[in-house]
Amino acid sequence: MLTLTPRERVLNLFAGKEVDRPACYSGMGNVTTVALEEIGCKFQDLHGDAQKMAKAGASSYHLFGYESAVIPFDLCVEAEALGCAMNPYDNVEQLL
Repeated sequence: MLTLTPRERVLNLFAGKEVDRPACYSGMGNVTTVALEEIGCKFQDLHGDAQKMAKAGASSYHLFGYESAVIPFDLCVEAEALGCAMNPYDNVEQLL
């Protein structure tokens, strides 16, 4: 029986080769409240801190076995790169 590492599984999937099971990942950024509690921050704090964002992104692999981490978590990165301001909802307590 074929047993692959997460990296091999995703690379094989993209290359059209055999995989042992479907890869588990999201094409969009994802973070959980469990990860936020573990890191000790709020969702809105991640967007301006690369270290927190990296830890939160990697948490999906560490906590749930996802085969990948996708960051940033917002869909505004292109607009921000072109000069638009992002509203991270700093004043919202229960955003996530």
